[in-house]
Amino acid sequence: MPSETQVNRMGEGDMPSGALQVHDDGTLLLEPQRAQNPQGLEDALSLFADRTNPSETPPRYRLSAASVWRARRMGLSLERIIQTLETHSGQELPDKLHADLTLWSQQIDRLWLEVDQGRLVLRSANPLVITAMVRHRTLRDLVIEQLDGTSAALRAEAYPELIETFDACRYPVLESRAQRVEAGGGITCS
Repeated sequence: MPSETQVNRMGEGDMPSGALQVHDDGTLLLEPQRAQNPQGLEDALSLFADRTNPSETPPRYRLSAASVWRARRMGLSLERIIQTLETHSGQELPDKLHADLTLWSQQIDRLWLEVDQGRLVLRSANPLVITAMVRHRTLRDLVIEQLDGTSAALRAEAYPELIETFDACRYPVLESRAQRVEAGGGITCS
């Protein structure tokens, strides 16, 4: 997990624009010779994009739904991700990529985990999302009971693996920043 300083500095203009090529399919190509601090840019990109081949030169990254969800779980906003890409490419994002990033970011805002009265609870502002999740052939096995139209109790012992299961089923989940769930079902406040 990145430090707060690392997240806050991400996207600052310490590198010349044009050090990053951004393609509409989510491919990012770093041009190290154009960056004052290529390692700093690589560190920033690794927070929200996946390196396609560690030995490839110049470094190439890929944006995906999973990489954006991971970044959002670390506390990065969509605005910060876009700012970083535009600052280091020196241009606005292609419309298709901007739309993809927005969609992926909105997907993770649909569901969030909380600890409520010692239970792991999944919540959504949209009752249709909870209903679809409870009926999902894979995800329903993680549900203990639907509590109401906007929440369901989950099997705490399935944490943290359930996060990966939700991602694989394209139901990404944000975890509450005020509380965290420890492996094995133990629940603590952070």
